[in-house]
Amino acid sequence: MKTPGREDDEDVEIDEVGDTTSGNKFSDMASKIYDALGGAKNVTSVDHCATRLRVEVKNMDVVDQKKIKATGVPGINVVGPKSIKVIVGTNVQFVADEIEKIRK
Repeated sequence: MKTPGREDDEDVEIDEVGDTTSGNKFSDMASKIYDALGGAKNVTSVDHCATRLRVEVKNMDVVDQKKIKATGVPGINVVGPKSIKVIVGTNVQFVADEIEKIRK
């Protein structure tokens, strides 16, 4: 049984986030996810629960889901016309913290 965000998709090449230039895999993952969400021009809010980033955007058409999946996240769940959840896992707080640093 499939859970939301784990649907069959075409093959996506995963970026190896562990091999980073900054030395911080969470920072690099956050940067790639934030850019794929449309960056400062599109992202209106970012929050997280235990395993997911909860993101509100201005325009869902700007969001590049393939690029988000290429970061190695287990899944994505579009929950509304301006709301998306990125399933990161138990390290989500570190990714969310890095996104907040980028947004400031």
